[in-house]
Amino acid sequence: EGEVKEEELSDDSSSRHHLFKYHSGCAANLQWTRDGSALFSSSYDGTCCLLDVATEKIKNVFAVYDDDTTYRTLPGYRLDQGRSYWTQFGCLDHRQEDCFFISTSFGEVYHVDSRISGKAALSWNHELSEKKINTVSLHPNGYALATGGLDCQVRLWDIRNVGKARPKPVASYNGSKSINSAFFSPSGHHLVATTMNHKLDILQDFHLSKSQSKPTTSIRHDNLTGRWLTTFQAVWHPHFEIFGVGSMSKP
Repeated sequence: EGEVKEEELSDDSSSRHHLFKYHSGCAANLQWTRDGSALFSSSYDGTCCLLDVATEKIKNVFAVYDDDTTYRTLPGYRLDQGRSYWTQFGCLDHRQEDCFFISTSFGEVYHVDSRISGKAALSWNHELSEKKINTVSLHPNGYALATGGLDCQVRLWDIRNVGKARPKPVASYNGSKSINSAFFSPSGHHLVATTMNHKLDILQDFHLSKSQSKPTTSIRHDNLTGRWLTTFQAVWHPHFEIFGVGSMSKP
């Protein structure tokens, strides 16, 4: 648990492996920076790290803490809420890659700016669901945010209008069962949701929705991984309107 594995491939089909263990819990999500120089990782243990590929140095860019006053000046102070709390997902903010989003088992979403020191680095912290949020995805327009999780909803938020009061979603889609993931495509014209209803639901121009939405296309897909396998999440190609996803059935 907590291991990150890097593999170097060469033209002669040989490879070298590098194994890093800098999380104490499962590494929940991995994401390369835009220039490929560093690997961002988030973990269930409440930490987010950045691995510099050239130097193989790891920087801890965020961590959650309990109410121990030793950590009172840090952005994660008093965010840890006990045994049933964990950080579920983390992803870089494409507007500025020194910033990132984190979702939690308690339905919260954090935005962290690692350029800022101290508690001010926690740009905002809002409860967007009463249940675990599995993924967060920021539209290319930089303000439409999609969340999906155990409440069976993909919700759309305008983060320009997220204030101190509990925000309300701009639009939503009900997947009937838990949402494993919901991600915008590179162009932003499509959103693909992987659901425990055994479907891959594609919504066109979801970021323009103003009410309850329905899938433009729904693909039957076996998403039942069972207890011991990581849940499937359909993920887009970084440049094209193509996504890939695992399956329990043979292709």
